[in-house]
Parts: sequence; structure tokens; C-alpha cells
Amino acid sequence: FRESDRDAVFAYAKDPEVSRYLPWDTHTDLTHAEQFIKGAFRKYATGNLVDPLAICLKENDVPIGACGAWWISIPHKVMEL
Repeated sequence: FRESDRDAVFAYAKDPEVSRYLPWDTHTDLTHAEQFIKGAFRKYATGNLVDPLAICLKENDVPIGACGAWWISIPHKVMEL
């Protein structure tokens, strides 16, 4: 994710059908998207997580969703997606 992705994140995260089965609430304003992206940056800074990852359209590199990956075993280099 990039800071400039705020509007794109909000565009999908404000849809209750998108967040219906996810561990986060539907975004109700742009500050939720900003907080999500800032949280992603904090996770990236640790070096141990690659979560969340943006899912982008190839044509324009605009995020349409996200997925996550986290370590199950760092010594064995095993992650879960």
C-alpha cells in the first residue's frame, strides 16, 4: 500500500458486503482508510510481516482489495496467506 491509496481503500472498504466476513468493520469515513494504511506501514517497518498486501488492477495499479501473509515459522521460512 501507498499513502495515495486512501481513496481506493475507502472505495472498497466502505461496502458492507466486502467487510461482511472480514475481521474489520465497514469503513464509514476516510480516516478509517488512513488508519488502515498507517497500520500497514507500521507492520512493514517490523520486517517480520508482509500483511496487508494490496491487490491491484494491472491496468492502473489501483487497489481493489487486500490479502495478508504472516509467519508461521521464521526459522523454517513458513508463512500463511
